[in-house]
Amino acid sequence: MRIQSSLLATMLAIMATATRPAAAASITLYETRLDEIFAQASFGASPIDIRFLEPVELVAPELLDIDSAADYERLRFTYIERYPVTTIRMFFVDRIGFCGRPKRRGIGGCTNSTIVVLDAQKVRGNPDRQGVDELMAHELAHIFLGNGHSRGRNLMNPSMANGRDELTPEQAALIVNGRVGRSDSGPLWVQTDERGRYLEIVPVLVVAKAGDPAIRPPRRY
Repeated sequence: MRIQSSLLATMLAIMATATRPAAAASITLYETRLDEIFAQASFGASPIDIRFLEPVELVAPELLDIDSAADYERLRFTYIERYPVTTIRMFFVDRIGFCGRPKRRGIGGCTNSTIVVLDAQKVRGNPDRQGVDELMAHELAHIFLGNGHSRGRNLMNPSMANGRDELTPEQAALIVNGRVGRSDSGPLWVQTDERGRYLEIVPVLVVAKAGDPAIRPPRRY
């Protein structure tokens, strides 16, 4: 009887795990911190304002887990209506298992051309302790700086940690230039209006079906 009870308990535990809903993805934004990072001294008289638009939903269950270059291509060519081509799309997904090559343990974020993809759960941490705000800024900067990385306290250090948020004047100039991947041609992603330079970003929550999970107001820091 003891063996049967143990077996029954194990089976019930497995069933409970199988039927338990996955942690609902959500959107976390660090707009204040990104404004600070992209207005630091190296930007001189050309700070860049980060402007997040209202979040939208993308129903694509096959893109909840990003695990191939093809997944990035599908996201990159996903047109979000109502927005100009120079609006950066920031996708929040369940897991990122590929970024240039397979990542067995998953990673917090990856940039592909003009899109940013973030693991929704990994960026929900405490920004004062875990450097998740630097992670978001790091991926955003990759759009303009290319795939290279730096060392020390530079924002482009691949090892994210609180306080690694510095950008050199050369890096800042490339971002202010506003074109993808250090290019001298192509559309200007950094826009200008009466308030100054800015980047417009639309957060996109990838879900399995419409309204599941419903888009909640983003957690803002």
